[in-house]
Amino acid sequence: MLVASAVGNGVFGLIGAGIGGLSSWLIQRTAFERERRARSEQREAEANAAWRVLDLELANALDTVYDTRGKGEWPIGCNRNWQAVWQDSRAAVTHDPGARDLAPVAAACARLDELQSAVNAGRTPEERELTASDQVFLDEMQELLEELELAPHRRRVERMPAPELERLKRRAREEAS
Repeated sequence: MLVASAVGNGVFGLIGAGIGGLSSWLIQRTAFERERRARSEQREAEANAAWRVLDLELANALDTVYDTRGKGEWPIGCNRNWQAVWQDSRAAVTHDPGARDLAPVAAACARLDELQSAVNAGRTPEERELTASDQVFLDEMQELLEELELAPHRRRVERMPAPELERLKRRAREEAS
């Protein structure tokens, strides 16, 4: 009888330890899942915020292209910093791109520093007029930025017809040589 009691106590002790271990594991698993979900939601919120800022800056770059092409000359003076926005937001948007295709954004942002440099460059009044190569570059930037389908714009500048663009490309090559 004493042996049966000791065996029963051992079995109940073993069952108790198993239940305690399982309970501990379930509690830890639930805490881990909650923490993982919170991190995922935080990354998604950061990506959404980064996309909003990036959209605003890219829309501003497109507006600047429209303004420059519409006036036929470079701005008197600017201090745009579009490239920094792409560098700052790149990690968040690549970590959680959502439903957006990242390739066209990366392609546009890869050339954004050229636009930024061109817009920010100080020029004399005589140097502000757009050259043929400037017009080709701005047409290419407009195409890249419009492809992103940013927030609707109040205005648009028509892209150059293909024959006109080819004529300007030839002229730009001649100017460069």
